[in-house]
Amino acid sequence: MAISLAQSDLRTHYIRDPFAIETIDVDQIVQELAEASPNSTPSAWVGHMPLTEYDHVVLASDRRSGRCVGVMGARDGVTERDEEFLFIHTGFVAERARGRGLMRRMIALTLLRASGNDAMPRIIAARTSSRLFYRVLHDFGTRIPEVGVYPDLAAGPVSLPAAGLAQRIARQVARGTRFEPGTGALRGGLLAAGGAPLPPMLSHDKRIDELFGRTLAPSDQILAMVDLRRASEETIVEEARRIYRRN
Repeated sequence: MAISLAQSDLRTHYIRDPFAIETIDVDQIVQELAEASPNSTPSAWVGHMPLTEYDHVVLASDRRSGRCVGVMGARDGVTERDEEFLFIHTGFVAERARGRGLMRRMIALTLLRASGNDAMPRIIAARTSSRLFYRVLHDFGTRIPEVGVYPDLAAGPVSLPAAGLAQRIARQVARGTRFEPGTGALRGGLLAAGGAPLPPMLSHDKRIDELFGRTLAPSDQILAMVDLRRASEETIVEEARRIYRRN
């Protein structure tokens, strides 16, 4: 199933049908992202894994030109305790579309459409070396009451329940990588995922920049997590709609 929603001058297209995903021209997407991002390398984020490996794909395009300015790919996961989670595997926003909350809106759209099809994911996870992407997840989670964010910038030591959940998710999405539950660090995670260290982009949040600078080496990643299980589905849907509609 593919659902297209228009938002201001962007068109956001959510795709779940594997046959529809198979028809996406990844090379063209990367080319269009690159042309709209003269100072970035979208090929470092998009195209490492076939889009057909994802359960959820969101594409954002310019309504006038039809050219792609954003992409996100996510997979459904489950821990050994049957805790279901949405794992955001990749995402990129073209330079010309940044500063408008597009990645946050693509996550919100995925939650809304997934909840309409089956059940809303109550845990969102990602492994990342991007301070900006961590800020997107952190800000997404902190908008909703009763939601836990990991690693939590405001808390002291990581709670045992949060550390345990992060450990179980890490076993599914980062096998063979040493994980530190106390910090969220995946040692060597970037190289294990087939990526290469890139110059760090500041998140413009001092706490996040200090967290990454203090915790990670250039080859490391952080396992980021948003735990929505304590929030009501009504509250999550309401906030996800608000996030998606915000310009």
